[in-house]
Amino acid sequence: MHYSYKYDNMVGMYGSEHFSSIFPVHKRFVLLVTGTKGLAENDYTIKYLLYIPEEGSIYEWEYFPPGVNSFHDAESVINQLKTVTYWDSYSYFHSSCTLDDDSFWEQCVFLQENGEYKYLRELTFDENSLSLKL
Repeated sequence: MHYSYKYDNMVGMYGSEHFSSIFPVHKRFVLLVTGTKGLAENDYTIKYLLYIPEEGSIYEWEYFPPGVNSFHDAESVINQLKTVTYWDSYSYFHSSCTLDDDSFWEQCVFLQENGEYKYLRELTFDENSLSLKL
C-alpha cells in the first residue's frame, strides 16, 4: 500500500510489510499500525489507519501529536496507547487479543464535533495508493 500524498515509505512493525491490527471483539473496525517516512525524514513515525470493512472506508487516525514518537517496535506503539487505554504491554499485539475499551473507541477514535470526526481524516484508495479525500 502506498500513501505517496504524504509519505514515500510505509512499513509494519519490525520492518515487515504487514501492519499490526488493533480491533474490538466485534471486528467492525480495525486500527492498522504502520511506520511512515517522508522524503525529508530520517526516521519512521508511528501512524494509524482505521479501516471500516462494512463501509469500505479508510481513515488516518490523528489523535497523537505528529512526529512525537519514532516507530521502532511494539513498545513504541504501546507507549502511545497506554496513555489512552489499558493496553500497556506489547503482548496485546497477539492476534487473539482485542481492544474492548468503549471509552477509547468513542472518545479517542470516533469522537465527533459539529458532525465531523475530530481525529479521523478520510482517505481514498485508488488501486494501490492512498490519498486524502477532498
